[in-house]
Amino acid sequence: FYPLQSFVSGRTINMSEVPICITAKKKEPLNLLLGLSKDLSKNVHVMNDSTRLKLHIPAVFINNFTNYLFGLAKGYCQKEGLPFSVLNALMIETVDRMINGEDPSLMQTGPAVRGDRQTMISHIQRLSGYPEMKKTYKFLSNMIKNSYSV
Repeated sequence: FYPLQSFVSGRTINMSEVPICITAKKKEPLNLLLGLSKDLSKNVHVMNDSTRLKLHIPAVFINNFTNYLFGLAKGYCQKEGLPFSVLNALMIETVDRMINGEDPSLMQTGPAVRGDRQTMISHIQRLSGYPEMKKTYKFLSNMIKNSYSV
């Protein structure tokens, strides 16, 4: 029984939307889990352990890695006196487009995908006081640049 969601104390989650993945080797426990899962969610998936473990990898990318990047951005905004909330519409639009079926690889924008070396150099220089962000910026920009043709 594996709800594919991060749960945080004090935060209400609409369980009917949460994907629940279930695994069982025998029919009786599977049917029990299936019934319980369908009582909680309209998004139930039966899968084996191998598939569930594979699914955990993109879940880490979607949740943990993006959260790490949001944290870096928020820390930068706080230190630079910028309102992090000004980025809300951008975050919401990006996620909404993917939820509504757009291919993330076709949505990629920014200086790395454009091959805008001057902007990247300027960004890297401005990150001199933020070594963790600078390293992340260089790594991700390089990955993007190598993944897309300009």
